[in-house]
Amino acid sequence: MRACLVANVVLATHMGVEVLAAYQVVNSSWNFVLNMLDAIGIAGQTLVAAQIGARKEDEAMRLTRIAGKAGLCGGTVIGIGLMIAGWCASPLFSQSTEIQHLLTVGMMVVGMTLPLAGWMWAVDGILIGAGDYRYLALTCAATAAIYVPCLAAIGRICDAIQASSALRMALLWLAVNLLFVGLRAIFNGFRIGTSTWLHIRMHLLSAVK
Repeated sequence: MRACLVANVVLATHMGVEVLAAYQVVNSSWNFVLNMLDAIGIAGQTLVAAQIGARKEDEAMRLTRIAGKAGLCGGTVIGIGLMIAGWCASPLFSQSTEIQHLLTVGMMVVGMTLPLAGWMWAVDGILIGAGDYRYLALTCAATAAIYVPCLAAIGRICDAIQASSALRMALLWLAVNLLFVGLRAIFNGFRIGTSTWLHIRMHLLSAVK
């Protein structure tokens, strides 16, 4: 995951000073709202872990679905707020109209795609709480193996077509929120759709006892 985040900065740097400046502001805002969404994941993690400990598999699965929906709804509400902030508050971060425009573009993209991130982070927290570390490690490595080369391809395509700074900013944040977050959502969704992660945790609890 850290490799992917560093790759984002590398691409933003390659895209120009204005894009990099705007990226840093949007990235800080993105990290801030992810902490808000992570709170939903932590709450779901606690509730599901209690049911796993009580050997109530059906209830654990039901609460997992509820947590995912809560993350989706939370991402929608926060995403709307982020888009409004991007539209109204960009002058607070720079006097440059070019950077202000890029900030708005980035915030709009992040806001529109935040519901997916909300769902993914909620489910991710539950898998972490269930101790499904090996699966998460493998799928994060797979995500990085796909994502980093795709970022490099986006940079080359932007250079080849001489894309505007606004298009570069939009593509960068679409990559973050649809490719990086999207791949993790696919992997996590596949895992949550089975009961394997529950059985692993219950087996570990039985072994401890």
